[in-house]
Amino acid sequence: TLFGGPLGTAVGGAIAAGFLSLESLFSESALRTALSQRGEQAEGRQAKDILLGTNKPSVRLVLVWKLQADGNLAIQAKLFPSTHESYLPSNIQFSLLSNEREVLRSIVSEENNNYIQIPEFSCPIAYTFYLEIQLDTEKIIEIFTT
Repeated sequence: TLFGGPLGTAVGGAIAAGFLSLESLFSESALRTALSQRGEQAEGRQAKDILLGTNKPSVRLVLVWKLQADGNLAIQAKLFPSTHESYLPSNIQFSLLSNEREVLRSIVSEENNNYIQIPEFSCPIAYTFYLEIQLDTEKIIEIFTT
């Protein structure tokens, strides 16, 4: 599966359970930011609102992917503030973890970041990776298999 759906369906652009289309979650100008770089040419893209805990803000996880000529997937993962906020909370740690849960890449939000992103990464089919979002003591881990 990829983002919760069968690989063929996901690469074809289907929306997985728990995720929504970017168009349903973003205004037109915010959608341009969410799709910057390869996003406009993506084969799949979707977003999910994630609550970071009781009395904590929610954030929006955006995933954009494209099948590469070598058969691997190029994946972008971005984190945006919820609809009601202009900026992410400071000190959100957004990490890409391997299937062994080792940190491969990590970024921390600063004051007045309107989004943060993990640099685009490529992985083979049937590879499991984790995206971890942490604010203070609250930690959310989303699991994906390509």
